[in-house]
Amino acid sequence: KMEIAEAVKAVTGFEFYQDVDGDLVFKPPMYNMDTRDDPVYVIKDRDLISLSETESEPEVTMMKGTGSHWANVSGHGIEGWMGVGGVYVDYRLVAKYGYKEETFEANYLSNRQAIFLSAINRLDVANAGIKSANITIPIRPELRPGYPVYIESEDFFYYAKSISHSFQFGGQCTTSINGVAKRAK
Repeated sequence: KMEIAEAVKAVTGFEFYQDVDGDLVFKPPMYNMDTRDDPVYVIKDRDLISLSETESEPEVTMMKGTGSHWANVSGHGIEGWMGVGGVYVDYRLVAKYGYKEETFEANYLSNRQAIFLSAINRLDVANAGIKSANITIPIRPELRPGYPVYIESEDFFYYAKSISHSFQFGGQCTTSINGVAKRAK
């Protein structure tokens, strides 16, 4: 298994780790970005005004992709040909929520392995909102969307999907963070 994982890592540029249940988990390079040492992205207990977490069903449990035998070729009488394809099924989600299929076409991909890896990525992006949160803290304009914020008292990360600031004269100045893709031990 380790040799296969190393080969996939070399081809895709992804990182991987072995989960506690034995699964090999592949992730994009910035996925595990650790912001615990950056005071901008650490939310301490004293800063936390409110934290409300939600968990929803996944949008997709099975992703099918099709590519083309000929990359970047069109209008030459090959439109009717069946392209190469790949399917990724997250069986843990299927067991819990049933089949929810989505498809995509990527004419720029011409081999089955690339389509399979693209299907894994697209499924993860589609399901990023399964675990989400609304976090309110005192105003912090230096935060940027896309980076993970670390909630110190709870020991987990959320990726900041959107950030909004509000203030009232004589009242509170707050930053609201819409976080997705929870990362916890």
